[in-house]
Amino acid sequence: MVVVPDQGLVVVFTAGHQQDPFDVKLIMQSFFFEAASPYVLPDHPEGVTRLNDKVLAVGEAPEPEPVPALPEIALTISGKTFEMLEMENQLGWKEVKLTFPGGSEASFFLVAEGLEIEFPVGLDGLFRIPSEESGFPEEFLVAMRGWWETENIFQLEYDVVYGMERNILLFVFEGDLLEVQVITPQGSITLAKGVIRE
Repeated sequence: MVVVPDQGLVVVFTAGHQQDPFDVKLIMQSFFFEAASPYVLPDHPEGVTRLNDKVLAVGEAPEPEPVPALPEIALTISGKTFEMLEMENQLGWKEVKLTFPGGSEASFFLVAEGLEIEFPVGLDGLFRIPSEESGFPEEFLVAMRGWWETENIFQLEYDVVYGMERNILLFVFEGDLLEVQVITPQGSITLAKGVIRE
């Protein structure tokens, strides 16, 4: 959503193209040209007040939520590396590791296609993004938050910051095994499986 107060303009994008970078500036330049009109809308003070209230609310940072106690499995798998099985791996991941040091943040470590990346994960309902010092490329910047849905299922929600991709992955732990699933309108689909490295 883009709000331009001096133009009285609110633009909401409800779709996107995941293959190319989402160029907001280019779209907005086109939009300003098309939005120009010789006709003036009638005054609507009540609508303007409601819009201003919404704009102020959007600008406020959300409050962190209390972090629930970690289930036993979180302490068992914390900091341990899972090697992904080649035969059942649609993600191209080699290794994953979730670490729960206690507090409001966890970390997700991923080895894939020659890259080793560590992401902070908010456990208090707020997304975390890698720090500038991490050298993470802006076009691939990902915000993450997560929570334990059940005693053995961790949900990891990610949002590509400068893109239009947002999804929830399920990490299902059973003993030494890990199954990574994605939530779809039709239900969850298994994308990869792994086993803990001793």
